[in-house]
Amino acid sequence: MAQMRIQNVTHARQVHFLPWSPCGCSNGRVRMHAAWKTAAMAKPQVARPGTGPQVANILVIGAGVAGLTSALRILQEVPNARCTVVADKLAALTTSQGAAGLWGPYKLSDTPEDQIMRWSAETHRHLQELYHSPEAAPAGISTCQCHWLHDAPTPPPFWAPIVHQWQPMEERELALFNASWATQAPPLVQGWAHQSLLCEGRWYLEWLHQRVAALGGRIMISPRPLRALSQLFEQDSWQQAPVPTDNWHGQLAVQQQQQQQPGCFPAQGNNSVGSSSSSSSSS
Repeated sequence: MAQMRIQNVTHARQVHFLPWSPCGCSNGRVRMHAAWKTAAMAKPQVARPGTGPQVANILVIGAGVAGLTSALRILQEVPNARCTVVADKLAALTTSQGAAGLWGPYKLSDTPEDQIMRWSAETHRHLQELYHSPEAAPAGISTCQCHWLHDAPTPPPFWAPIVHQWQPMEERELALFNASWATQAPPLVQGWAHQSLLCEGRWYLEWLHQRVAALGGRIMISPRPLRALSQLFEQDSWQQAPVPTDNWHGQLAVQQQQQQQPGCFPAQGNNSVGSSSSSSSSS
C-alpha cells in the first residue's frame, strides 16, 4: 500500500510506476506502504490536474490496490499532476480483487521485522480509521475474530502488539476446536485469539477508483496485452512511471526498461492484508 514522496518536480515530464513483488526487501525499489492514509478520505486541497504552469505527466501501470493507491497519493501530493493509470485487465480480474483481505503479515520473505512492524501497523491503523468512518461500508471494511491454534507451545508472533484484544485461549475454548472424530490430528495444546480487520478487495478497489477519478485521474484499459513498456512510450511521452504490480515485473522486463527509460521504476507493495477468508487459522 502506497506512500511515496516525489521531490523536485519542476518540469513537465512523465513518470511511470512499475508494480513489484509484495514480498522481500531490496534496495532501489519504492516501498508501497500505508497507501491509504486518512487523507484519502478527506477532501484534498490540490489544484485541478494539468492546469498549472508546470505539469508532471505521470503514468501508473496496474489498476490493483498498489496501482490505484499510487495514483491517489500522487494526485493528492503532487501539484498539477496529470496522472493516468493503465491496466491490461479490469479491476475484477486483478490479484487485489481476489484477496479476501484479512489483515495480518504473511509471505514475509527476508523483509526486516522492523519494516514489517511499521508497515503492518500503518495498514492496521488506516483500516481502523476507515472502519470508524462513514467510508467503512463503501470501502468494504469490517472486523472479525481470529484464532491461532497450536499443537505445541508457541510464543506470540512479533507483530502481536499491533492488534487489539490479543489473549491466550482458555482450555474450554480450545476444546471447541479439538474435534473428537479427528483421531489422526494431534490435540491442540495452545491457542491465541485477537480481533482483526477485513478489507474486501472488490469494494476497496471501487472505493479507490472513485477517489482517483474525483481528483481528475484517468484509468484506461489497454486494448492489447502489455508485453513491454515501449508499447506505452510509443503512444505518449511520459516523465516518470511507477509500476506497482506483483505479476508484471517479469513480463515487462523492468530492469531493461529502467535502462532504456530512466523515469521508469518499480514500486513494491506491502503484504499486510492476506488472501485467506477464514477467521481461524492454525500453525
